[in-house]
Amino acid sequence: LGLMAGIAVNLNENNLIKTHVATVDGMNQYFADFGFERVDMVFNPAAGEFENLRMVAGQIALEHQWTPTLTTAIGAGYMNMKNRSFQQGGAFDHGYKALVNLFYRPAGWLKNFTLGTELEFAGQTTVDGSDGNTVRISVLTYYDW
Repeated sequence: LGLMAGIAVNLNENNLIKTHVATVDGMNQYFADFGFERVDMVFNPAAGEFENLRMVAGQIALEHQWTPTLTTAIGAGYMNMKNRSFQQGGAFDHGYKALVNLFYRPAGWLKNFTLGTELEFAGQTTVDGSDGNTVRISVLTYYDW
């Protein structure tokens, strides 16, 4: 149970802002890159059952179309997990990320292919106050059927 909302606003023909916010129970897997793990629920040993975790998160990005085949996005996001009192100190508490990418989508008979790369900086803090960060570079290709 929760609430998710998003909006996309065309600033002009080459620039688009995309944003969304969410506060939901048990859907944290959709924001897994914050915690580097997919934890939607935890086992409560006292009750002998699993309990959903609530998270509050938001992301915003500016997408720029350089040419008909070349696109860049720059974005940022934040996520806060509402942990249970019985969780261990190493459980994810909150995190943030910033990213920039570049995607190429050829014209002609290759128009369904996309090639891209992304640079992402992310950080997280655990329940016990430990924190860390990482830099990730991704290279990808996909095909739209």
